Amino acid sequence: MKTFNQFINEVKVYQDNPGDRSYDPRHLKIIDKKKALGYEHVAIMGKGSDERLVFALNTYDKNLYKMIRPPSGTQLVRYATLQTETGGIFPLAAANLEKGTIHYNDEDAAAEDQIDIEKKAGFKAQWTRLIK
Repeated sequence: MKTFNQFINEVKVYQDNPGDRSYDPRHLKIIDKKKALGYEHVAIMGKGSDERLVFALNTYDKNLYKMIRPPSGTQLVRYATLQTETGGIFPLAAANLEKGTIHYNDEDAAAEDQIDIEKKAGFKAQWTRLIK
C-alpha cells in the first residue's frame, strides 16, 4: 500500500476531450490565440495555482529547432502562463507530459539567443490534463 506522501508526490494524469472548454476564461484566450498561430494545445500542467499551458511546436518551430536534441524522454514544446502571456513571451522548453515535468532553456543561453535545455526538470507538476 502506498504511503500518503507517495500518493501526494505522484503526478495525476487526466485525459481531456480536445473540444473541452472547461478552462479558466483567461486560459481559453491564450489557447485560442496560440491556435491561430498554428500551435496545438496538448496539455495543461499544474502545481497548486501555478499552471502551464503546453503547446506542440508549429511547422516553423519544427524546422527552426530540428537540430535541437531535448533530454531523453522529453519533447520540445512551447508553454504559456498568465505571466508569460502578459510579458509577451512564449518560451521554448522540453516536457515529459506523462511524468509532468518541464525542462527550461538555460537562462544564460537564452540571453544569448541560444538553446540549451537543462537536464534537470525546472517544473514538476502535481497534475496534468492531456489533450488527445
